[in-house]
Amino acid sequence: MSLRKWSFSSRLSLLFPALIAVGCTAVPPVETLEEEDIEGRVMREELTSNRGRLQFPKIGVAIPVNSQLKPGIITGIRGQIEAVQKGMWFGFEFDYANMDSKDPVTSGTSQAELAAADTEQLFESYDRYQLMLTWDYDIPLGDGPFIPIFYAGLGLGAAAFNPKEASGFTSADFDVGYAFVARPEVGFLFPFHENIGAFLELSGDFIPEFQFTGDTRINGQATNVDIGEEVGFSTINVFAGLTIRW
Repeated sequence: MSLRKWSFSSRLSLLFPALIAVGCTAVPPVETLEEEDIEGRVMREELTSNRGRLQFPKIGVAIPVNSQLKPGIITGIRGQIEAVQKGMWFGFEFDYANMDSKDPVTSGTSQAELAAADTEQLFESYDRYQLMLTWDYDIPLGDGPFIPIFYAGLGLGAAAFNPKEASGFTSADFDVGYAFVARPEVGFLFPFHENIGAFLELSGDFIPEFQFTGDTRINGQATNVDIGEEVGFSTINVFAGLTIRW
């Protein structure tokens, strides 16, 4: 019998097996769909199981790049949440340090000596405050709950400096100075409990040089003037402390 003489119903009966064959090749096996669903569910559960972490206490030493400033103790706190993917953390950090000048001018310094002094000699010490947005990425060094984790990240924000005038500098009162700060960092996290671990971190604070201003009295009038030259406050930092995760 030729194909032309086939009835419409006969042709339709041949069409169904062809569609079924195409469908079988186009639709993934049930096992594949189940495996993908399980894998996706596990990844979502892992992402939500460690939603936050806190680095506190965070204590370290800040070593100035500027040779006229002394190293000092720096403390801070960092809070982060895990987002976008497993091991990626976003958050905030606040740091504080009180640091000293190496050679501040003393009482009895002559005007000629003051005019030749560096800006770092005009203050005795300074308070340093930093607030940054942070990003970190964890790289576990193996499998298991207590395996060390290497991490790298970046902090971007602002720093404020509040100098205390040296005893030999009475010409003006320093204003608070502000600057941009960028902090690349690397570190290791050593978990010793499901939710608690110790960390060791190396970072660098890159702060552009800036010039202080201050209030002085000229002819009985309060005037705001520039003080000295630009000062650099960049530091290399070594931190240690605890990490609390939940």
